[in-house]
Amino acid sequence: MSHNALRLDETVTSKIAEYLRNQILVFKTYKKGDRIIESKIANELGVSRAPVREALRRLESQGLVVSIPRKGTFVSDLSNETLEEIYDLRYLLEESVYETIIKKKLLKDEDYDHMASIIEDMVEIASSGLAWEDKVLAFFGKDIEFHRYIWMKANRPITSKILADLYHQLELGILDDLSHEKNLVEVANNHYKILRCLQAEDIESLKQSRAWSLFARRIENIRRER
Repeated sequence: MSHNALRLDETVTSKIAEYLRNQILVFKTYKKGDRIIESKIANELGVSRAPVREALRRLESQGLVVSIPRKGTFVSDLSNETLEEIYDLRYLLEESVYETIIKKKLLKDEDYDHMASIIEDMVEIASSGLAWEDKVLAFFGKDIEFHRYIWMKANRPITSKILADLYHQLELGILDDLSHEKNLVEVANNHYKILRCLQAEDIESLKQSRAWSLFARRIENIRRER
């Protein structure tokens, strides 16, 4: 197979994966526990089953779907205990990222400016007249861009990869929470707290930053209901 053909296959797979992500996360075509049938998706998109299968494998590696032998592929339905564990792991790793960045003084003025510009984009999206589904998806994209930038600046590629995977596994819950949030501007502005704490090298406040996240409310409710 030529390099051009390989690139084409990769492009098709990526587009199918993005299509399925949107169907699950944004448009709710597939809900938790629903089966996703390869042949049906292939027919809908006018492609062979091979790139659909590969796209589903990619989504499975991100925790969005689960493949059960002899039964098929289903949208993940994570238990409260699993969500809580993923949430705790994410913030433990982020604390180590913050400590590394502050200890090694890895952020420069241009980094703070870049992060501030991402937050400004989030505020602009939150205040825009976009359709609600489009607004939530665009807002979510900027949210992960902000956090990925911080992870990257720590120069810890394995930690960054694990954090990205954990974030993907929380996507269903995060997007669901965002879709019901009435004040996205406030959610965006909470990111300035992280920015200011990084500038002030205030690691103790950064360790409490999980309390500023929207998803923290869900975890608090889970723990309160026990």
